[in-house]
Amino acid sequence: MRFPIETDRNRSSRLRVAALWSLAALTVVSAHAGALAVMLRQDVAAPVEDAGAPAMEIDLAALPETLNADRNSLSDQLQDAPEAPAETLPEPRPEETPAAAPEAQAEPEPDPLPDPVPAEVALPKPETKPETPPALPRKPEVRKTEAKTAAPPPSKAANRAAAEVAPSARSVSNRLAPAPAPQASPAAVASWQSRLFAHLERNKRYPAAARARGIQGTLKFRFTIDPAGNVLNVQILQSSGQPMLDEALLDLMSRASPVPAPPPGTPLSIVTSIRYALR
Repeated sequence: MRFPIETDRNRSSRLRVAALWSLAALTVVSAHAGALAVMLRQDVAAPVEDAGAPAMEIDLAALPETLNADRNSLSDQLQDAPEAPAETLPEPRPEETPAAAPEAQAEPEPDPLPDPVPAEVALPKPETKPETPPALPRKPEVRKTEAKTAAPPPSKAANRAAAEVAPSARSVSNRLAPAPAPQASPAAVASWQSRLFAHLERNKRYPAAARARGIQGTLKFRFTIDPAGNVLNVQILQSSGQPMLDEALLDLMSRASPVPAPPPGTPLSIVTSIRYALR
């Protein structure tokens, strides 16, 4: 069902029509009131006037015609006024009812399992063993058994002595185990290395032939010493490329031995480098 919507335009047209009708009614009432006042005034003034004066006649039949004319003009104005199109409300959409959820179908009951059929197990046929003839009885052999002398169980004193010997042997083995070597402090190692390198620098000799030719180079080598500082061996790890400088290094290590003795716990194999340069 649609209901017309009252817009501002419809409302203003209705107010205009009502105003016109009110104006027409007010006009009609005013006309009647004026006519009535004129009649009353004439009635009051009639005795004063002369009897021979002609009487005034007022025709009231024209009032309805004026009223009808006003009504006709109002109706014409209403007809001429354009009718405002009534706005129509959109039809309300029917509410969608949620579809009923399909009923859960009952799961079919599983078919009953057939009774287990016992598996047929074929039993092995018993083997028939050939009959053996009965063994003839042997004559018992007479053996000489030597009487063994049983060792007597250890006495309590022997057990006590063995228990005392075990801790003493353990303590002896602990005493014979080598004690861990003491490690030198970093400060002592640094001091010894500075004295060692200063000793090598004092014993370094620049070959005269290499100096005359302007030959320079750097060697990297490893040398091993004993705790007293004696040089045991020298190994060149990276040659200078000049045989004269390599030979000068070997002469240097032979001349510098023994070097300052290292502090206890210091590694006895040292890797270092030496440079022969012209200043």
